[in-house]
Amino acid sequence: MSELKDAKRRERLSEDSEFFQNPWSDETRKLRRNLLLTSTAGIIMAAAGIFPKEISALGLKVDDIDQHALLIVFAIVIAYLTFSYIFYTYSDFMHSFWSELSKVETLELPTDEFARELILTRMKWKGRLQNIHMIRIIIDVAIPIVAGFIALVWLLAKM
Repeated sequence: MSELKDAKRRERLSEDSEFFQNPWSDETRKLRRNLLLTSTAGIIMAAAGIFPKEISALGLKVDDIDQHALLIVFAIVIAYLTFSYIFYTYSDFMHSFWSELSKVETLELPTDEFARELILTRMKWKGRLQNIHMIRIIIDVAIPIVAGFIALVWLLAKM
């Protein structure tokens, strides 16, 4: 019986370390990367007026007339990526919040005083780590969204 409880505690500890190491799904991380790359390209095009002369992956050459169309396409792509990233991060955050809440609701404190004290100490540290985790979430979420909106505003201003 105690082996089963120990196994459950180890499983909970591994889930906690997973939660702190990887709060976002693969799709969200890919969206974040693409949003940052596209926003950076959009900011460079809008702020510095640097446009690609050729997009070799698509086999296209960009003329002066096509620059306006390129700005429109970039604005649409950045808007799509920004709003998709907002929804994906919200979804991931709510998933992790509800899974953490369900763990707390099913938490069984042991009757052994030493083990009880150990778990309570771990919970205090987990609360402190969650503050750091929240700062990380704010940075991971805020920077790509702000970059997306800056690129979008600058691109729209250039049209």
